[in-house]
Amino acid sequence: MWSGESVEPPEEPYMFPQPFHTISTAAATEKAASTVNSTQSPLSHVLQSNSSTTPRPESTPLVDSGDLSWHCRSCLKNPCEDPTATMCGHIFCHGCIIKELATHMHCPACKKVMLLRLDVNS
Repeated sequence: MWSGESVEPPEEPYMFPQPFHTISTAAATEKAASTVNSTQSPLSHVLQSNSSTTPRPESTPLVDSGDLSWHCRSCLKNPCEDPTATMCGHIFCHGCIIKELATHMHCPACKKVMLLRLDVNS
């Protein structure tokens, strides 16, 4: 601060946003406290409710590897050269997607707008 200069404090102090959930009743407070203090894991009721369903074998893949495709949606090479995924999840050859984004600035598959920062200093 400079001598003789006065700085006024802000009219309202900065406030953090209110929490998403608040406990407003005594019954809710008591219930929350009993849940925290219980000896069971907080997720035990979820695990117990799922135990009645037929478990999926751990060796079963979520996606059949034969369904995966690594072909470029621009030049149609299969597999892509240096595969690169866009933010929207489409896969292209690295050179193909760079060329597409430099000219059109959107995903060639879904037309989602993409921005590409080019390093012009090198």
